[in-house]
Amino acid sequence: MKLCIATGLSGFLGSHILRLAHDYPELSFVSLDRADKSVFTPSLELLLLDRINIDQDDHILCNKLKSLAVNFSDITFLHLASVSRQNESTPDGIRSIYNYNVAESLRLSAICIDSGVSHILSIGSSWQFASHEESKRFVNHYAISKHCFELGLERLVLDAMVGCSLIYLYDNFGAMDTRNKIVDLVLAALDQSRRLDMSPGKQILDISPVQYQARLILESVLKSENLSVRLGEPNHISRFLICGHRIILEQLVALISRICQLPSPVNFGGRPYRPNEIMDPIYPFPRLFSSTVTLPDLALSLESYISKRGIN
Repeated sequence: MKLCIATGLSGFLGSHILRLAHDYPELSFVSLDRADKSVFTPSLELLLLDRINIDQDDHILCNKLKSLAVNFSDITFLHLASVSRQNESTPDGIRSIYNYNVAESLRLSAICIDSGVSHILSIGSSWQFASHEESKRFVNHYAISKHCFELGLERLVLDAMVGCSLIYLYDNFGAMDTRNKIVDLVLAALDQSRRLDMSPGKQILDISPVQYQARLILESVLKSENLSVRLGEPNHISRFLICGHRIILEQLVALISRICQLPSPVNFGGRPYRPNEIMDPIYPFPRLFSSTVTLPDLALSLESYISKRGIN
């Protein structure tokens, strides 16, 4: 049996990971969260071995994790939670990005190391690679905060001789997503029979169904000892990408409209590209696994999602 101590399990990606837990009986999950902010459905909470409130003294938190870990020979810390770039619009929001993505994330990583974890898997986003060259005024606070966290994490795992892998995700879609991402923006416009002004639509997206990403992350937890680069090699942190299907935005909207059997609601060119628009995703690290999302896979996943979601 393997113990996975995780943050972010009540979130969009984390809840999909828990929904797949039935397929991985060899994994047990402990959630590190804030009881007042992390809400689980009763069916998902039943899948947890325990929940531990992170707003406790470090010593108490570490001892609770140690008491849970005694029955497991292999323990991984899966760090899913982060404060997103959507909070960059206010000074308080920017502070929250650095407070959680750097200070709190390093605190929890250190506590997990002290409690006996042998591997750390930290999940990040391709937004960490967004270029600053298009606009001198564009400051990517999310990327800066994650970079600072990774520098601190590198020191922690070096000192503790703990394996560590950083995994970066591209765009996704799925049920219970509250982020107003492209798929749901288009579906909402179709719901309301309204036009949606967008940029000219020539940018390339790398997109996956969230279940695909969730399953690969679970596979990574099971194989974390093989992913982590041990000390004595040139780098003691390994980095990987979970990639989906590359598709031009215009083509994705056409695919969604065809599945819904409705005219496209999008007015391409109704507004300009953002100064910091990512026109073509970059791939600075190797793929986590060799599997890919083909266009038929993407179409089937979109059709299933739209069928369950419904169009009014």
